[in-house]
Amino acid sequence: MGKNKILEKWVYDFSEVEEKISQEIQKFLPDCAFDSHAHIYRVKDQDFDYYIKGKANWFKSGPENLTITVWRRHMKKLLGKTKPASGFFSVVPFMKDVFEKGNKFLIGQLKKNPDCYGLLFVTPDSENPQIEKYLKHSQIVGFKVYHVHSKITPTINSPVSGFLPERLWEIANHYELIILLHPVRYFTIADAENYLFIRKMCKKYSDVKLILAHMGASFNTYNFEDGIEKLKDIENIWVDTSVICESSTIVSAIKKLGVKKVLWGTDYPLSQRRGRSFTLGDGFLWLDTENFEWNKYPSCHPVCFGLEELRAVKQASEILQLTSSEIRDIFYNNAINLIKKSSC
Repeated sequence: MGKNKILEKWVYDFSEVEEKISQEIQKFLPDCAFDSHAHIYRVKDQDFDYYIKGKANWFKSGPENLTITVWRRHMKKLLGKTKPASGFFSVVPFMKDVFEKGNKFLIGQLKKNPDCYGLLFVTPDSENPQIEKYLKHSQIVGFKVYHVHSKITPTINSPVSGFLPERLWEIANHYELIILLHPVRYFTIADAENYLFIRKMCKKYSDVKLILAHMGASFNTYNFEDGIEKLKDIENIWVDTSVICESSTIVSAIKKLGVKKVLWGTDYPLSQRRGRSFTLGDGFLWLDTENFEWNKYPSCHPVCFGLEELRAVKQASEILQLTSSEIRDIFYNNAINLIKKSSC
């Protein structure tokens, strides 16, 4: 594939530019990796047009069945010689019956992949007996939540409490579960209603292991620094690097939380999209193949988000002069240690 062929919606094969960048990254990566943030789904189950409208076409253009086997294939390309050992998997949440239909698909995939782990997708409507039924499956180690199922509308402006009510914290605490949380609102974890609620719940439910997805959805470095400053003393908080493309955010996370609290993740399948996210003003800009006409700028050859993120992790590691052991912690050990602490 030539380097100017950049309009594919899904990355199956690398462009010349991606191949070059990938070769540079291979020297940095550890021997194995654990994807702390990955999604699977079946297109036929999703209500893309209802939940995400203009962004639906990209998801629809990929595989009809996005399974763990497909994830392995993509990770092998992204990571090269590094073994994609395992991951935390949850379903894409853009469906009205996500709790039953989505989690049933997740369990089916986990049974076929006994080395992988699942995060049960829960909503404010998920009932305790049904949740506990799924928790009997040994590979379920936590919850995943998302704003589209919030009780507060518009959901993109929902505080965390709107889609992660205290009742779900209580269950997660009882079973010592992971919760993967993608905060929303304009300033995400720098929003006072969000960080005050997170502080309160994490202190009250100290056996919950809270992972802030995308560094707390902080695609703006400065918002991340403001928000994490309010949360850095909370012992049961971790962050993942998924689709974070700026090394400054990752540097800040390691400085404020410590290297043991940072997890590598891909936000698969978004790792397979070409583009980049970056800080702009008090917010961020997300460029991809649907909202930007790359062919108008022949001097720029975009690469997939998965590579952009790996470059950012590599640069942050170099800036902080991390050891090979610390790099392996980010890519593998930290996630494995979370599982060891789980009782389910």
